[in-house]
Amino acid sequence: MASLLLDLLAILQALLLPAQLSKYLSAFLLTLSIFFASGKVGSIVGDYYTQMGMMAVAVPSIITLLFHTRPQRHFILLVTLVTVAGYLVAASRNLATLAVSLEALSLSAAAIAFYPASKDKIRVLSTYLVFSVFAAVLLFSGLAFYFAGTNTFSLVEFTQTSTAIVGLTLILASIMVKVALAPMHAWAVDVYSLSSTSAALYLSNAVKASAFVALGILAAGPLEMAMSVGYWQVLVPVMLLAVASIAVAAGGMALSSETKRLLAFSSIAHAGFATLALAAPGPTAAAILAYYALVYSLSNTIGFSAVLLLKKEGEASLSELSLLYKRPLTALAFAIGIISLLGIPPTAGFNAKLFALFNLLTSTNLPNWYALAIALAAVVFTAATGYGYAKAIAAVAKRPEGEPEANAGLELMMWFMAFVVLLLYFYPALPVPTALG
Repeated sequence: MASLLLDLLAILQALLLPAQLSKYLSAFLLTLSIFFASGKVGSIVGDYYTQMGMMAVAVPSIITLLFHTRPQRHFILLVTLVTVAGYLVAASRNLATLAVSLEALSLSAAAIAFYPASKDKIRVLSTYLVFSVFAAVLLFSGLAFYFAGTNTFSLVEFTQTSTAIVGLTLILASIMVKVALAPMHAWAVDVYSLSSTSAALYLSNAVKASAFVALGILAAGPLEMAMSVGYWQVLVPVMLLAVASIAVAAGGMALSSETKRLLAFSSIAHAGFATLALAAPGPTAAAILAYYALVYSLSNTIGFSAVLLLKKEGEASLSELSLLYKRPLTALAFAIGIISLLGIPPTAGFNAKLFALFNLLTSTNLPNWYALAIALAAVVFTAATGYGYAKAIAAVAKRPEGEPEANAGLELMMWFMAFVVLLLYFYPALPVPTALG
């Protein structure tokens, strides 16, 4: 695939060129790579599903590369490398390739959480590393069990053995940790709220979107086959944890007075809602998760971009969002992003949640009463998150005393992302992963 050569070129130039030049080249080459992601090289496949996953990773990557306030060569190289790992996650059509790409992304991202290095970042780094290593142990243990039970890493050759089911459950649990599903959600609140804004923007979007895409690939392969032979019980605790995540997030958002902390809890709610699509594993679930990943990445990046615009790498209280009042179009873009996170039409966030609920309610794997109860609980707790989102929008509507610093490039990107969020409502894209092997 030509996209692999473009990715390699992006890495080489980030290694050799000055940061002020390489950040633009990295952003350009990583964007160009999406359009050339076609064909097959071993277990790496380029198709529409791959391209949507790449777009979900590219959105926060481009914002981080172009608008980080203190970019250095090693930081540009790191973001480029981790983004390429995210691209490989979306293109993986083999369990081993998927696992290695996902861990390369997750563990390397710890360095981004620590940037710029300081004593107050030690807590962030240690928290992220502990949970990343825990997830890695689960993932590779699951991979070992899966291979022992099936004698293959193929996504479409599933053997009905208890060993294989244990392996698949461990792999699923690992990804649940990565997306910050309750009760393994506490790390996300600390990391996203205490990291620099650029790091939080990147970690909460690129890493989480990659995990959603990985879940989609699992849903179209081994998870669907496990359900077809009667192992639906695996889904019962997963659905409960999904609802618990939305409930925990609703409480956290109601108590949050800082923007990054509110968005951190919001990301936990979205981890829960996206997971509901797994109730009926298969190509449809994979398409929904890819769409959800892109919509979440766009909407959440708009939210963090507002903090980057107002406070650069620091935290912005909800009251400080009122500075956007002096930038009406930017305030509108921010409001569109927040409304999309809540899931209100005409934003793509509404479609994403509707599709996930549809997959849950049409599932033949779960008892009808159980699926309905989970759906009702998810809707109720999602409505409860509306209070937190309403606080953010209400802050923007207040007339401030000061003036925000101008950043035409970042504001333009926010307008563009808001436009795409609206466009994806009217023209949703639901690609299915092909050439699973």
